Amino acid sequence: MIIGTLHDDTDAEGEIERYCRIAAVLHDLKTARIGHIGHPIESMLDMHTDATMLTAHFGTHILQCESHEIVSQYDQVSEDEIDLAKNRILGFFDTPDPVSDPISEKLKDADLATAARVTVALEKFVAEKRIDGLVYYYEGEANSIERLVMSNLIVGNSLLTANGFPMCGESDLKTCIAMMIMDRLGIGGSFAEFHPVDFNDDFVLVGHDGPHNLAIAEGRPVLRSLKKYHGKPGYGAGVEFKIKEGPITMLSISSTFDGKFKFIIAEGESVAGPIPPTGNTNTRGFFKPDVKTFLQRWIKEGPTHHFALGIGHHAMTVQKIAHYLNIESVIIAS
Repeated sequence: MIIGTLHDDTDAEGEIERYCRIAAVLHDLKTARIGHIGHPIESMLDMHTDATMLTAHFGTHILQCESHEIVSQYDQVSEDEIDLAKNRILGFFDTPDPVSDPISEKLKDADLATAARVTVALEKFVAEKRIDGLVYYYEGEANSIERLVMSNLIVGNSLLTANGFPMCGESDLKTCIAMMIMDRLGIGGSFAEFHPVDFNDDFVLVGHDGPHNLAIAEGRPVLRSLKKYHGKPGYGAGVEFKIKEGPITMLSISSTFDGKFKFIIAEGESVAGPIPPTGNTNTRGFFKPDVKTFLQRWIKEGPTHHFALGIGHHAMTVQKIAHYLNIESVIIAS
């Protein structure tokens, strides 16, 4: 229900725009094809998702794919395609000198070449499968081509996510849906989780390794070479950036004990300040009334440890989407 005047009513026009974005979210969820490769990381039990449950609640089709389908594309990439992808990557990212993290270093030519080749292969795979998002985790045998390719999707999937194609590592289908919701609302949607808490300055680092929505970065994103990926097999180029400063919204889509979904939503602030130069995304997240109380309230609602992170305060809009989907939701009190 929108009440106002036909002309010159900015409040009414804003409401109309908001409902148009909600309609776009609902439409794209019901028509989306999300690719899935591999399995959740061992012990990440909150990542497990029944693909038919996603179809029942969102209308989204989950297309089960195989890692060798990207590897086959990788084998066919030409040197000219690699050079073009290198130029595109270097035009988008900074490549600074290393700072303090002992496993990160300045981007190496070999890592750039691998990232470029994998980016081309990934984009061809996406076009061939006609998918609107991709979720993956596949380790592969040590020193194999499959491990090299599947652990180096980070640069390509960050470029794709910035262009409206959500991608999640660690086989997190639920967060891929959350990222698509935020992207179609026009607020970003980056793969995130809570990192260490600074109790002295009252903030928590919010971020993750792997795919991120570069469209909501503060300044130019950074590429570093990582001698070892954080918590995963493999090595290569890692993406690092800060979320734009200002208001932020988070959405965790959790599975309940009775086989349904639940939206857990919160708002906070991304505030300027140094972040660890680890080749991962991070931002300083401030939440009311204080970080300790906020985290207690958040955790009590049973979220997954991953969530989608967007810019602006849009909790009420996200909750309306949950309402239209007949999904339980809660906004964490500030």
